Amino acid sequence: MGGFRRFNEKVCRHSLCGHEFVLTYLAAGLRGVYYYAYYQSIIANIRNIMHAISQNATKVSVPFDFRITPADYRHWSYIVDGPVARLVMAVDEDSPAAEGYELKLNSYDIGVDIELYDAVQRLRFEHPEVKTVVMTSSIQGMFCAGANIRMLGVSSHSHKVNFCKFTNETRNAIEDASAHSGQIYMAALNGTAAGGGYELALATEYLMLIDDGNAAVSLPEVPLLAVLTPRRCHRR
Repeated sequence: MGGFRRFNEKVCRHSLCGHEFVLTYLAAGLRGVYYYAYYQSIIANIRNIMHAISQNATKVSVPFDFRITPADYRHWSYIVDGPVARLVMAVDEDSPAAEGYELKLNSYDIGVDIELYDAVQRLRFEHPEVKTVVMTSSIQGMFCAGANIRMLGVSSHSHKVNFCKFTNETRNAIEDASAHSGQIYMAALNGTAAGGGYELALATEYLMLIDDGNAAVSLPEVPLLAVLTPRRCHRR
């Protein structure tokens, strides 16, 4: 056998989505301790990756009730004054849709968007007299920080996919109301709009940004979020 050693085959099993993945690797390397240590470090890295994948895959999606009324709103409010409605975002950071994160800086989760979708539909079909909807924030210096990153971190993959799909439909509903019901949406940005918060503003027909020397806008970080549905970014 010379400097070669007999290979010992070991099996590492991980449960992922109900399926068993078998990772076969060579525990002993060629020609001595150097190869053995080298391959052991690779095996350790693979084990860590597989464990992280299996942990993420076993996250449970929380069921949500999409039936809601304005009396149940925690993050949005609207006031109708003749032909003008004011839609105000005031996210309660202590009222997330699930556990494990806080909704700081007007960031949103599925619960925030369920309320927004309900408000858009009620303004469109219960208040046809409204011709202009002004969307703004109650937090000075911050319009919306976008989707809550910690929420994405604790959510299952399926939840993240459906969350992005639903937020896309909410923005489409705003565009559709402007195009087909004569309700022109305007975004009055009284502060920074970042990521999905800027996408929300882009769904309106007109954007107005406060000139205070601090407010800014920024598009989503695609490599960071990983799961995004495409949207049109041709608005003014």
